[in-house]
Amino acid sequence: MDNKSDYISKRRTFKDGWAFILYLLYTIGCSGYLVLFGMESGASLTNINYKLLTVLSLSTLSIIILSFLLFAFLCEFTLKFSAILFPVVQIIVMCFFPSTFTIIFGVLTIVSWLFFMYLFWSKIPIVAKVLTYTTRICLSHLFTCFFGIAICSAIQIFQVVLFFLVFPKLDEKSSIYMVSVVVLNLFWTLANFNYFFKVYISSVVAFHFVNSGSGVFGDTMSNTVYALGSISYAGLVIAIVQTCKLLVNRARRDDREEQDLFTKIMLCILVFFLALLEDIIQFANQFSMPYIAIHGCGYTESVRESFKLITSINSIALSGVSLLNLALSQFSTLMICVTFGLSYYTLSQDLKFDFQDKLFLSSAINTIVGVSVVYFITMSTFISSYLGLIYLYAERPNLVSDSDPRISDVLKKTTVSN
Repeated sequence: MDNKSDYISKRRTFKDGWAFILYLLYTIGCSGYLVLFGMESGASLTNINYKLLTVLSLSTLSIIILSFLLFAFLCEFTLKFSAILFPVVQIIVMCFFPSTFTIIFGVLTIVSWLFFMYLFWSKIPIVAKVLTYTTRICLSHLFTCFFGIAICSAIQIFQVVLFFLVFPKLDEKSSIYMVSVVVLNLFWTLANFNYFFKVYISSVVAFHFVNSGSGVFGDTMSNTVYALGSISYAGLVIAIVQTCKLLVNRARRDDREEQDLFTKIMLCILVFFLALLEDIIQFANQFSMPYIAIHGCGYTESVRESFKLITSINSIALSGVSLLNLALSQFSTLMICVTFGLSYYTLSQDLKFDFQDKLFLSSAINTIVGVSVVYFITMSTFISSYLGLIYLYAERPNLVSDSDPRISDVLKKTTVSN
């Protein structure tokens, strides 16, 4: 039998360490500055609307539990139903919000959906079997997954809430350069802990096989910590693009009256280019983070090698992620509907939505941000666990087949069909 440590190594080296050291110094400095600035301005991190928090928590928790149950026990039905429901939602949006933009966007989206279904509908049964398996792995290591969710969510929530509390006054008093520094820190932190969780969950799946289903927490944490350099590198790349896009958008809006036609056109082109570049990087990082978890390689190598893998021998990775993103978008729509429904029936009499009240607005932002962070972090479990198993099998099929021949047979069909 092949050595299990060849690819899921317990003796890894720390790659791209410069990026993590830079992030550590940068974020300590920025966060310290924001905390001191917040103390001077009287901002409060504990300003939370508990009534709204209760409603959002109930709706979010119900959708999270529902999604895990559906993916664990009715995965094929869920993927097919969400795929069919997608154009229905677009048509409803066009009917209730008729405008030139929504109609054009809706029609283009439905046309893209038809092409998408033509490519990936036949892949749903195999994707469903793999996703069911990885979801059940995560449920079997519930404490380990919950710990990752708690750590990543807590740090992201602190950073976002601190930013929203301090930024309005900081924007008034500081130069554009200081604002850029703070915004970059926010985006970098959000990206880092988003990617940290992706590597973490893929490691949970990988060590489930390495350790034959026994405890994975220690190995998972060690594996993810060794990847902090590559994670920080990936986070820096996307954060720079996001910061540039935000600053260009701001310049386009704030100085609109002083701009000539050529400047307006160039700024629009630049925003479009940065948005496209951001999507490309996010797409690449979505596939490269689980690859880092399996191989322990550097960021640039993971982007290059994961791209080769998904485009050459294993299209099931691309089709599965595409189908999952479609399904997760439907869960997000459902969560919004449930939240509005609960808010209407439980808070309409007790809670006044006065957006002119700064205290209410601050508490609403804190509450919504906190719950949203937990939701999106948790829902990223599905894609990361799915890709973790796909990559593990592509490089070490014997490791999977020795642990579970049935899922190995399912994955074998994907490589044969490709």
